Amino acid sequence: LDLDANVAMLEAFCDALGLDHFDLVANDTGGALAQGLAVRDPSRIRTLTLTNCEARDWMPSKSELAQLVGTLAEQGQLAQVLKSNYDDRDSARQGAFAATVQWPDRLSDDELRGIMEPHQATLGGARRLERFATALSPEQLIAIEPSLRRLQVPTIAVWGTADPVFPLELAHWLRDTIPGLREVVEVEDGRLFWPWERGEELAAQLRRHWLRSG
Repeated sequence: LDLDANVAMLEAFCDALGLDHFDLVANDTGGALAQGLAVRDPSRIRTLTLTNCEARDWMPSKSELAQLVGTLAEQGQLAQVLKSNYDDRDSARQGAFAATVQWPDRLSDDELRGIMEPHQATLGGARRLERFATALSPEQLIAIEPSLRRLQVPTIAVWGTADPVFPLELAHWLRDTIPGLREVVEVEDGRLFWPWERGEELAAQLRRHWLRSG
């Protein structure tokens, strides 16, 4: 379940679908996996777009919320919390998850179910997510930094400025580290999952990035 294993799984998925030249867009821990895939085989990535995600040595995030999640996972208590949030949608809107979205009160039950059901509907599924949370370490992300410093893939960082999990400084670090990343677009008041809440804004940036990259 570590970074390398997840990147290998993502690579195998792309191989199975015959994806040999594509635009990669990633958020949250998906951003770490995207960085790992891009440095493993940059020739297949046409463009890369990173929104609020792990970078530098922030895997997991050093935020208070992420550290709490990590502690609960290490103690074997995270799965039950995840399952409880799935069972009680109002609790999910008001609990720690609410800090990752700009408008938690706008989330419908169907939207929350769509987010949580794959990993939180059963205690067994939540246990797998718990194990994933304990499998990631800063060293895994630090290890790909030398390759990131050689990455020429056209890249853009589109970052919510109010994210309590992955602060704007990480976007600036990515800009200063990846040669192909020349622009950081700031999304005012956006939090971790702003791409989901404000999809039209992301789509506009994606179209601009893709057109500019030919």
